[in-house]
Amino acid sequence: KSADPDMERVIEYLDQANDSFFRRDEAEQALVFLHEAIRLLKSKPDVSKAQSELLVLALATLAKMSFDAKLTDQAREAMETILQVLPDYPLDPKFFPPHFRTYVQELKQKRDERAAGILRVESSPHAVSVFLNGIFVGTSPATLKNIPAGIYALTLNATHRQPHQQQITIVHAKMTTVK
Repeated sequence: KSADPDMERVIEYLDQANDSFFRRDEAEQALVFLHEAIRLLKSKPDVSKAQSELLVLALATLAKMSFDAKLTDQAREAMETILQVLPDYPLDPKFFPPHFRTYVQELKQKRDERAAGILRVESSPHAVSVFLNGIFVGTSPATLKNIPAGIYALTLNATHRQPHQQQITIVHAKMTTVK
């Protein structure tokens, strides 16, 4: 059990989505629950590693359920949200069937063809949690490669300190350094 009521609701939404999709064959209702879980997770001002893991789980589940429901635009958007900050996101064969893994591999290839840059995060103290768009991507010091060019919300969380948040721009073939 979480001490945060919003996180409890997120977990309930994820459970309800799975129940709706797998037990009752109600894909539309499952997608509503997933969107609500994602909305709640993205609305939290403080980002934690546990929230990030739930966000990735919710997005991956949304992608798979959308793909199964033949909502490929929604599936692509959910997976691209993950791949944008976790380019090497592993797809568990127990959860993702071969046709979906092939689909994601095609998304990765298209993403690799687009412009990408590098993000270098340095901090004092070290071992600060680094989040891009609410998704945990590592601890400082960190060098993140193949980040698609674009604007991102960067959050640095250090124990016993206020989170540092800023907007950053990743530029093609350039290294963006944040200290």
